[in-house]
Amino acid sequence: MAEQNSSHIEKNEGELHSLDFKSLRQHGIELIQRLSGHAWTDYNLHDPGVTILEILCVAITDLAYRTDFPIQDLLADEYGNIQSKENSFFLREEILTTNPVTINDIRKSILDAIEDVYNIWLEPVLSSYSSDNVKGLYEIFVQMTKEAATRLDTEADLKEKIKSGVRRSFVSKRNLCEDWVRDIVILNPVRIVISADVRVSEETIPEDILAVIYRELEDFLNEPIKYYSEKELAAAGLTVEEIYAGPLLKKGIVPDAQMHDRRREIDPDELIRKIMQIPGVVNVKNFILQTPEGNTSSQPYKLDKFQFAYLNVNPAETSIRVMKGGNEIMIDMGTFNDLYFRKREISRRTFLSSFHLTEHNELLKGTHKNIEQYYTIQNYFPLIYGIGEEGLSAHETSVRKAQAKQLKSYLMLFEQLLANYLSQLANGKNLFSTDLSGKGNITYYFQPLYGIPEVRDLLKAFTDIKNENADTVWEAFKKNKDNEYISSLKESLETNDIYRERKNRVFDHLLARFNLQPDTYPVNLFKLLYGDPTNDQRADEVLQWKSELISNRVELSRDRIKAFDYLAEEGTVQNYSGFQKNMATLLYIRNQKMRPLSWLFDLKRTEFGETLNIHNLVQRNRYTKEDQNRTGDKSEPVHSYDFGEQVTSAFKYGTDINNFQIAEDTGGGGNYSILYKAPQKKDWTPISNNYPDKSSAIAALKELINYLIQINIESEGFHIVEHILLIPPLKSQSFGFGFYENEDSLLFRNIRWTDFDEREKLIGEILEIAENKENTPRLNEMMLFPKRNKSSSPDISEMNDDSKLENALENVRLRNGRKTLFFPRFELWVKLLNGTVMKGDYFNFRMAVILPAWPARFQNENFREFTENLFRQNAPAYIRIDFYWLTISEMKEFEKLYFEWLNFLNKQEINFEGSTFSERLIIFLQGNNYRVADS
Repeated sequence: MAEQNSSHIEKNEGELHSLDFKSLRQHGIELIQRLSGHAWTDYNLHDPGVTILEILCVAITDLAYRTDFPIQDLLADEYGNIQSKENSFFLREEILTTNPVTINDIRKSILDAIEDVYNIWLEPVLSSYSSDNVKGLYEIFVQMTKEAATRLDTEADLKEKIKSGVRRSFVSKRNLCEDWVRDIVILNPVRIVISADVRVSEETIPEDILAVIYRELEDFLNEPIKYYSEKELAAAGLTVEEIYAGPLLKKGIVPDAQMHDRRREIDPDELIRKIMQIPGVVNVKNFILQTPEGNTSSQPYKLDKFQFAYLNVNPAETSIRVMKGGNEIMIDMGTFNDLYFRKREISRRTFLSSFHLTEHNELLKGTHKNIEQYYTIQNYFPLIYGIGEEGLSAHETSVRKAQAKQLKSYLMLFEQLLANYLSQLANGKNLFSTDLSGKGNITYYFQPLYGIPEVRDLLKAFTDIKNENADTVWEAFKKNKDNEYISSLKESLETNDIYRERKNRVFDHLLARFNLQPDTYPVNLFKLLYGDPTNDQRADEVLQWKSELISNRVELSRDRIKAFDYLAEEGTVQNYSGFQKNMATLLYIRNQKMRPLSWLFDLKRTEFGETLNIHNLVQRNRYTKEDQNRTGDKSEPVHSYDFGEQVTSAFKYGTDINNFQIAEDTGGGGNYSILYKAPQKKDWTPISNNYPDKSSAIAALKELINYLIQINIESEGFHIVEHILLIPPLKSQSFGFGFYENEDSLLFRNIRWTDFDEREKLIGEILEIAENKENTPRLNEMMLFPKRNKSSSPDISEMNDDSKLENALENVRLRNGRKTLFFPRFELWVKLLNGTVMKGDYFNFRMAVILPAWPARFQNENFREFTENLFRQNAPAYIRIDFYWLTISEMKEFEKLYFEWLNFLNKQEINFEGSTFSERLIIFLQGNNYRVADS
């Protein structure tokens, strides 16, 4: 079978033909022979055509030579710097890092932000007994530094300051549908003392090895978190992507391997083994671990969840004795302390914030080669041609001078291409720039040929200027960046359509670097509904949108699943979540501030209520393009309009002038009115009247259309409610359970509502009783039995029914034995303050997206479907999203509740006791009148 050649790009192409003068000359002669073979020539050097060909070949080799410069030199400015933004480059530590995603990421970012925290742990709050429990909540445990612990006596509020800092740091970095449990635990130190006889080799220094022993033991009990540089991690074999995976830290880079689990027990055997691994240690005898509960030499000492071990490092107060040859060696405390603290600093390193920027900045350098400078080929021609700097003798005939000008003009066609090539090469950085003004406003670059000798006599744009002082005018002409010559070049090279097509391809390439191919449908629909079709804008909305996507790529990519910071100061940028910003950008929503979407309807410029009288309006004139320049002379436009009950219709069709007419009242007075009719309606409705002339009515109509467009644009947006933020506090008596034999058969439920941890204990006790078949009367204190099904209220009088109890216990045992079965199972409940019982999974990785139903774009069914799919595609796959499309009145009701709730979240303290604000939002979202779609 014949081998198939696969398409590929050769890495090394060999020498470029464009650098080979002989190859270019031969190819040129072949083209000449093909195109003009009927004209005889021997193609020798005396042939002027061959001379021109050879000089053009030399010029092409110069272009190829410059093109082959290192890319750094091609991009460098006159100072040798390569501008990152201008070239759409991103620092690796910015574009590869993300907002914290994993638990380790969150730990790193908090440790990096708060100096007094030695270590921190986040533990998910989960139920062991059901999959529909609340997920996304974390308990936070903080271990202070030794230095901070020594300040507790002098700083009474130190613990609260640390808690506040941790809380704010976590909330500012949390992801969608994640939160903390409204309390942060500062771990309490448990002082332990170690006594032992450590025999060491003769050559060791006693103070040094004792310092090593204490350092190793301390690091074993509370492992330090070390910061590394990029060089160190690269030398260890990590790739750039692995090095910068996770959040960007100020002090350095922390690999995940440094994020150790919290030590919950201390095993003396492990401590002895740690000492024995130290070079110079021969053996360890008489090892005793002293704890507040007593001494132990073999049994592990367990720490509870609120404690950490604190090793007393003071040889004067402890009993680690250094032995040589059976004799104890006395320790010099000054030498010991010096060695100990030096080793401690080595093991706990921090770096300056610029630690990983230096090397990168050194890479963003090049050598400026002035690539764009063009030297005319006319200076290469023999003197006899008379087209170089020497020109022709003044004694030459007019015919001879005219012939020279003809040749110069002929060569200018080639020279303009050569000069433009160098401009294109020199402006590669501007071609990829996201700045749509200045040099970013063109994609075909060019330069004038002012360096050609006597070129001013060949430029019609200059010769048309009548002035006796030609030299002065010529200098002024060259300085004018918009002279007719420059303008003609610009117009001939690139129309607005060509610019948009080419710049779009450039932006698509830049977006593809990040594996992005965003759909332009939202922008095109925006242009269709709100744009001015007569405005041929060079950089249109699509280009501006793509420029925004690229320019803000670091933030949009880094924070793409980041939730809003509900503890941030009101009105700050941080209060708008990274996820919301990303979605708003993809949907081309212009106003990306957290704000009420219905605020414009508090302005009394547009009324929706009673209608005007149409009977006397008999002469109607459609508003036409010819009317656009007409203005009223007698009065200002009336700023009041009445669309009656056509609310959504006005927003959808009121931006189109074809849906309006100007009508004259022939019944007397000569007044004019504005009429409106939606495309599907038959009758025209007057929305504003009493204009003294047609021009005044036209001016008012133009104002109305612009105003409706403004309302549409300002009303576009969305709100997000994360259900995890609505859950009652875990310490409140709001948690219960039910046990189901099948979907419709509730076997038993909780007899009383408890906090989250107590519910876990109750369920665990029920499982244990069912399995051991002991202490079954205790179950009567923990469960109720319903009469019939899950909708029935419990019948307390039947709870001693032995058959029901045995059936329940049998199903519990079945559940224990076959946990993969969907039934029988526990269902976890949450009770609101008003008594409403919710399933626990209502708060489990779920959020509501609230959108306005009235803006013209948002009324489009295809756009709604597109929007919902876009949210699903960009949100984490584990999050369920419910969509609510609200009318104006519904949105006003929602936003009153929503912003009250946000204000409450912003001002809450650690001792959070529950709120009716959350409950009101839940009740609103549960209402069937508001639900349009869910996923």
